[in-house]
Amino acid sequence: MEQAAELTARATLWVINPQSVADTARFKAKRAAPFVFLADEDLAVIHLYGIYHTVHDEHGPIPYPTTIVVKPDRTIAWRFLGLKARDRPAVQALLDALNAL
Repeated sequence: MEQAAELTARATLWVINPQSVADTARFKAKRAAPFVFLADEDLAVIHLYGIYHTVHDEHGPIPYPTTIVVKPDRTIAWRFLGLKARDRPAVQALLDALNAL
């Protein structure tokens, strides 16, 4: 938890959720997360960045869990691309990426 506090103190974190605004709000409230949550209901972000792997007949594209560290000059400094829905980078990996800026 201490690492998460350091991370939120050093960076602005956005969670882009591929669900409706209402579902995204419930998702955030359930986790009491201190991050900004944005809804990508029409999947525009995953299409823009090509971060999806499967087109499911019923559900459409399934997004990769992706974490990106963006430098102040708006270039990508580091990224994590998960292959499964629950894949996430370790907090220490994000702190290391911030330390390298």
